[in-house]
Amino acid sequence: MSLGKVINAARKRAGLSLRDLEKATGVSLAKLSKIENDKATLRHPELFAVSEALAIPAVALLGALNGSEQTATLTGRRAITRANEGRAFERSGRSYRVLCGDLSQPDNLFWQVTITEKAPGTPASFLAHPGEEFIYVLKGQVELHSALYEPVILGPGDSMLFDASVPHAYFAVRREASVLMSNSTPKA
Repeated sequence: MSLGKVINAARKRAGLSLRDLEKATGVSLAKLSKIENDKATLRHPELFAVSEALAIPAVALLGALNGSEQTATLTGRRAITRANEGRAFERSGRSYRVLCGDLSQPDNLFWQVTITEKAPGTPASFLAHPGEEFIYVLKGQVELHSALYEPVILGPGDSMLFDASVPHAYFAVRREASVLMSNSTPKA
């Protein structure tokens, strides 16, 4: 499905007009209309704003973006995120900070995630999206729940890579936990 169709469907499911989405994201109404009609695309910072406003994983939008007819090859890429910089938002007992968010046409999304929610969580705690997810535990203990496997507890220095299309959720075991996360999208 094209990026425009994904955004249009998510916007309608959320009961938002284009004007509502413009107010929530700062992306102009004209550009949003062009995007939904597959006549324009999102820059990386706009992708995060639209993802947050529509409450859908940014990686789902990234997958649609990479599945489009864009074939530009990027070389010599570099991105820096200084301490306490990067777009921050909260969702379902997790605080996200986007790392390296200024890359254009990325194949991966990078996050620092602080987890406070405890198991078992709620249905909203669980996400599923295209691609793979990698986490590296920085601090505390994280309990990863998945629709296919028994819960697993990871501590500082532990890492895990898994198929993110399987519904999954992270929970703090005792106190707040912090992880580095990367989401990759499948190639079209």
